[in-house]
Amino acid sequence: MTPPPAEVIIADDEALAREKLRRMLARLPGYRLIGEARTGPQAVALISALRPAVILLDIRLPGLNGFEVLARLGQVTPQKVIFVTASGDHAVEAFRAGAVDYLLKPFDLARLTMALSRAQPHAPHHWTSLLSPQTPRPNPPSLSKVVLRLGGRTVLVPLEDIEYAVARNAECEVWCGRQTWRVTESLGSLATRLPPTQFVRISRFALVNVGHVRAMRTKSHGDQIIELRRGIELTVARTRRREVLERLAPDSRA
Repeated sequence: MTPPPAEVIIADDEALAREKLRRMLARLPGYRLIGEARTGPQAVALISALRPAVILLDIRLPGLNGFEVLARLGQVTPQKVIFVTASGDHAVEAFRAGAVDYLLKPFDLARLTMALSRAQPHAPHHWTSLLSPQTPRPNPPSLSKVVLRLGGRTVLVPLEDIEYAVARNAECEVWCGRQTWRVTESLGSLATRLPPTQFVRISRFALVNVGHVRAMRTKSHGDQIIELRRGIELTVARTRRREVLERLAPDSRA
Protein backbone atom coordinates (compact mmCIF):
# COMPACT_ATOMS: atom_id res chain seq x y z
CA MET A 1 0.00 0.00 0.00
CA THR A 2 1.42 3.37 -1.04
CA PRO A 3 1.83 5.80 1.90
CA PRO A 4 0.07 9.18 1.66
CA PRO A 5 2.12 12.12 0.39
CA ALA A 6 4.25 13.92 2.98
CA GLU A 7 2.74 17.33 3.72
CA VAL A 8 5.02 20.34 3.20
CA ILE A 9 4.97 24.02 4.18
CA ILE A 10 7.10 26.68 2.47
CA ALA A 11 8.26 29.72 4.46
CA ASP A 12 10.04 32.26 2.24
CA ASP A 13 9.54 36.00 1.82
CA GLU A 14 10.30 35.97 -1.92
CA ALA A 15 7.31 35.24 -4.16
CA LEU A 16 9.50 33.90 -6.97
CA ALA A 17 11.29 31.54 -4.58
CA ARG A 18 7.96 30.19 -3.32
CA GLU A 19 6.73 29.77 -6.88
CA LYS A 20 9.87 27.81 -7.84
CA LEU A 21 9.49 25.48 -4.86
CA ARG A 22 5.80 25.08 -5.61
CA ARG A 23 6.57 23.96 -9.18
CA MET A 24 9.26 21.54 -8.03
CA LEU A 25 7.03 19.96 -5.39
CA ALA A 26 4.28 19.51 -7.98
CA ARG A 27 6.64 17.20 -9.90
CA LEU A 28 7.23 14.94 -6.88
CA PRO A 29 4.43 12.45 -6.19
CA GLY A 30 5.57 11.78 -2.63
CA TYR A 31 4.87 15.32 -1.38
CA ARG A 32 1.91 17.68 -1.07
CA LEU A 33 2.16 21.41 -0.42
CA ILE A 34 -0.38 22.46 2.23
CA GLY A 35 0.64 26.04 3.00
CA GLU A 36 2.94 28.99 2.39
CA ALA A 37 4.20 31.75 4.67
CA ARG A 38 6.09 34.93 3.77
CA THR A 39 6.97 36.11 7.30
CA GLY A 40 8.34 34.49 10.44
CA PRO A 41 5.16 34.97 12.53
CA GLN A 42 3.05 33.54 9.68
CA ALA A 43 5.34 30.52 9.55
CA VAL A 44 4.95 29.89 13.29
CA ALA A 45 1.17 30.12 13.09
CA LEU A 46 0.88 27.97 9.97
CA ILE A 47 3.24 25.24 11.19
CA SER A 48 1.57 25.10 14.61
CA ALA A 49 -1.88 24.78 13.02
CA LEU A 50 -1.14 22.36 10.18
CA ARG A 51 1.69 20.23 11.60
CA PRO A 52 3.37 19.40 8.26
CA ALA A 53 5.92 16.61 7.87
CA VAL A 54 8.51 18.89 6.25
CA ILE A 55 9.26 22.62 6.46
CA LEU A 56 11.17 24.39 3.67
CA LEU A 57 12.39 27.35 5.69
CA ASP A 58 14.25 30.47 4.61
CA ILE A 59 16.56 32.06 7.17
CA ARG A 60 15.90 35.71 6.35
CA LEU A 61 12.21 36.22 7.06
CA PRO A 62 10.45 39.44 8.14
CA GLY A 63 9.38 39.52 11.78
CA LEU A 64 11.27 36.40 12.87
CA ASN A 65 14.20 34.75 11.14
CA GLY A 66 14.28 31.02 10.49
CA PHE A 67 16.11 30.20 13.71
CA GLU A 68 13.68 32.33 15.73
CA VAL A 69 10.79 30.49 14.08
CA LEU A 70 12.21 27.17 15.30
CA ALA A 71 12.78 28.61 18.76
CA ARG A 72 9.13 29.72 18.94
CA LEU A 73 7.95 26.29 17.84
CA GLY A 74 10.12 24.57 20.43
CA GLN A 75 9.19 20.91 20.91
CA VAL A 76 5.58 21.40 19.83
CA THR A 77 5.98 19.80 16.41
CA PRO A 78 8.25 17.01 15.10
CA GLN A 79 8.71 18.38 11.57
CA LYS A 80 11.86 17.86 9.56
CA VAL A 81 13.39 21.22 8.64
CA ILE A 82 15.23 21.97 5.40
CA PHE A 83 16.74 25.44 5.29
CA VAL A 84 16.46 27.15 1.90
CA THR A 85 18.63 30.26 1.69
CA ALA A 86 20.83 32.40 -0.52
CA SER A 87 23.61 32.58 2.08
CA GLY A 88 26.04 29.89 3.13
CA ASP A 89 26.93 31.69 6.37
CA HIS A 90 24.62 29.75 8.69
CA ALA A 91 25.12 26.13 7.59
CA VAL A 92 26.83 24.96 10.78
CA GLU A 93 24.27 26.76 12.95
CA ALA A 94 21.45 25.23 10.90
CA PHE A 95 22.62 21.66 11.40
CA ARG A 96 23.16 22.29 15.10
CA ALA A 97 19.55 23.47 15.22
CA GLY A 98 18.49 20.06 13.89
CA ALA A 99 18.03 20.77 10.18
CA VAL A 100 18.23 17.72 7.93
CA ASP A 101 19.67 19.71 5.02
CA TYR A 102 20.72 23.18 3.88
CA LEU A 103 19.86 24.20 0.33
CA LEU A 104 21.84 27.07 -1.13
CA LYS A 105 19.95 29.03 -3.79
CA PRO A 106 19.86 28.49 -6.71
CA PHE A 107 19.37 24.71 -6.68
CA ASP A 108 17.76 22.22 -9.04
CA LEU A 109 15.09 19.55 -8.64
CA ALA A 110 17.65 16.80 -8.04
CA ARG A 111 19.17 18.69 -5.10
CA LEU A 112 15.76 19.43 -3.58
CA THR A 113 14.77 15.79 -3.96
CA MET A 114 17.93 14.66 -2.21
CA ALA A 115 17.12 16.99 0.69
CA LEU A 116 13.55 15.70 0.89
CA SER A 117 14.82 12.12 0.88
CA ARG A 118 16.81 12.94 3.99
CA ALA A 119 13.70 14.34 5.63
CA GLN A 120 11.36 11.54 4.50
CA PRO A 121 13.47 8.50 3.58
CA HIS A 122 10.41 6.27 3.08
CA ALA A 123 8.45 8.64 0.84
CA PRO A 124 7.94 7.44 -2.77
CA HIS A 125 10.06 10.16 -4.37
CA HIS A 126 12.44 7.91 -6.32
CA TRP A 127 15.09 10.59 -5.99
CA THR A 128 18.04 8.51 -7.21
CA SER A 129 16.76 8.65 -10.78
CA LEU A 130 17.03 12.45 -10.70
CA LEU A 131 20.63 12.69 -9.59
CA SER A 132 23.36 13.55 -12.04
CA PRO A 133 26.34 11.18 -12.34
CA GLN A 134 28.47 13.81 -10.59
CA THR A 135 26.28 13.98 -7.49
CA PRO A 136 28.29 12.59 -4.55
CA ARG A 137 26.69 9.66 -2.75
CA PRO A 138 28.01 9.44 0.79
CA ASN A 139 29.68 6.22 1.88
CA PRO A 140 30.50 5.42 5.49
CA PRO A 141 34.18 5.72 6.35
CA SER A 142 35.97 2.39 6.76
CA LEU A 143 39.23 3.76 8.15
CA SER A 144 40.14 5.05 11.60
CA LYS A 145 43.78 5.89 10.84
CA VAL A 146 45.85 6.89 7.83
CA VAL A 147 49.51 6.29 7.01
CA LEU A 148 51.48 9.46 6.27
CA ARG A 149 54.79 9.23 4.46
CA LEU A 150 57.36 11.66 5.83
CA GLY A 151 60.41 11.27 3.63
CA GLY A 152 62.30 8.27 4.99
CA ARG A 153 59.72 7.30 7.62
CA THR A 154 55.98 6.84 8.04
CA VAL A 155 53.56 7.64 10.83
CA LEU A 156 50.10 6.27 11.58
CA VAL A 157 47.72 9.13 12.41
CA PRO A 158 44.11 8.84 13.71
CA LEU A 159 41.74 10.45 11.21
CA GLU A 160 39.93 12.36 13.94
CA ASP A 161 43.20 14.11 14.87
CA ILE A 162 43.64 15.62 11.41
CA GLU A 163 42.17 19.14 11.29
CA TYR A 164 43.17 20.18 7.77
CA ALA A 165 45.82 19.81 5.08
CA VAL A 166 47.29 22.34 2.66
CA ALA A 167 49.22 21.90 -0.58
CA ARG A 168 52.93 22.68 -0.70
CA ASN A 169 53.86 22.21 -4.36
CA ALA A 170 54.23 18.44 -4.90
CA GLU A 171 53.89 17.80 -1.14
CA CYS A 172 51.42 18.82 1.54
CA GLU A 173 51.27 19.77 5.21
CA VAL A 174 48.87 17.95 7.51
CA TRP A 175 47.85 19.78 10.68
CA CYS A 176 46.94 17.80 13.80
CA GLY A 177 46.37 20.28 16.59
CA ARG A 178 49.64 22.13 17.06
CA GLN A 179 51.63 19.38 15.34
CA THR A 180 52.34 19.58 11.62
CA TRP A 181 53.45 16.76 9.35
CA ARG A 182 55.23 17.52 6.06
CA VAL A 183 53.98 14.70 3.86
CA THR A 184 55.82 13.57 0.74
CA GLU A 185 52.74 13.23 -1.48
CA SER A 186 50.46 15.73 -3.17
CA LEU A 187 47.27 17.01 -1.58
CA GLY A 188 45.28 15.35 -4.36
CA SER A 189 46.88 12.00 -3.68
CA LEU A 190 46.26 12.29 0.06
CA ALA A 191 42.62 13.26 -0.56
CA THR A 192 42.00 9.98 -2.40
CA ARG A 193 43.07 8.05 0.71
CA LEU A 194 40.81 9.91 3.14
CA PRO A 195 37.11 9.05 3.70
CA PRO A 196 35.04 11.49 1.61
CA THR A 197 32.35 11.58 4.29
CA GLN A 198 34.85 12.90 6.83
CA PHE A 199 37.03 15.18 4.70
CA VAL A 200 36.12 17.71 2.03
CA ARG A 201 38.30 19.56 -0.45
CA ILE A 202 37.53 23.26 -0.04
CA SER A 203 39.92 24.46 -2.77
CA ARG A 204 42.82 23.27 -4.92
CA PHE A 205 45.07 24.08 -2.00
CA ALA A 206 43.26 22.82 1.10
CA LEU A 207 41.00 20.14 2.55
CA VAL A 208 39.39 20.02 5.99
CA ASN A 209 38.02 17.50 8.45
CA VAL A 210 34.32 18.43 8.68
CA GLY A 211 34.30 17.33 12.30
CA HIS A 212 36.58 20.25 13.17
CA VAL A 213 34.47 22.91 11.43
CA ARG A 214 33.04 25.50 13.82
CA ALA A 215 31.49 27.95 11.37
CA MET A 216 31.20 28.96 7.74
CA ARG A 217 30.74 32.65 6.95
CA THR A 218 31.12 35.30 4.27
CA LYS A 219 33.58 38.16 4.62
CA SER A 220 32.79 41.72 3.50
CA HIS A 221 34.59 41.27 0.17
CA GLY A 222 32.56 38.14 -0.62
CA ASP A 223 35.01 35.35 0.20
CA GLN A 224 33.52 32.35 1.99
CA ILE A 225 35.51 31.29 5.04
CA ILE A 226 35.66 28.02 6.96
CA GLU A 227 36.53 28.54 10.63
CA LEU A 228 37.91 25.55 12.52
CA ARG A 229 37.57 24.94 16.25
CA ARG A 230 41.02 26.34 17.05
CA GLY A 231 40.20 29.57 15.21
CA ILE A 232 42.05 28.69 11.98
CA GLU A 233 40.39 30.29 8.93
CA LEU A 234 40.59 28.85 5.41
CA THR A 235 39.08 30.23 2.21
CA VAL A 236 36.51 28.15 0.32
CA ALA A 237 36.81 28.28 -3.46
CA ARG A 238 33.63 29.52 -5.17
CA THR A 239 33.44 26.30 -7.19
CA ARG A 240 33.48 24.23 -3.99
CA ARG A 241 30.92 26.10 -1.88
CA ARG A 242 27.91 23.94 -2.70
CA GLU A 243 29.80 20.69 -2.10
CA VAL A 244 31.15 21.98 1.23
CA LEU A 245 27.64 22.86 2.40
CA GLU A 246 26.36 19.42 1.43
CA ARG A 247 29.22 17.70 3.27
CA LEU A 248 28.39 19.61 6.44
CA ALA A 249 25.02 17.85 6.58
CA PRO A 250 25.05 15.43 9.57
CA ASP A 251 23.71 12.38 7.73
CA SER A 252 26.27 12.75 4.95
CA ARG A 253 28.95 12.04 7.56
CA ALA A 254 27.21 9.07 9.20
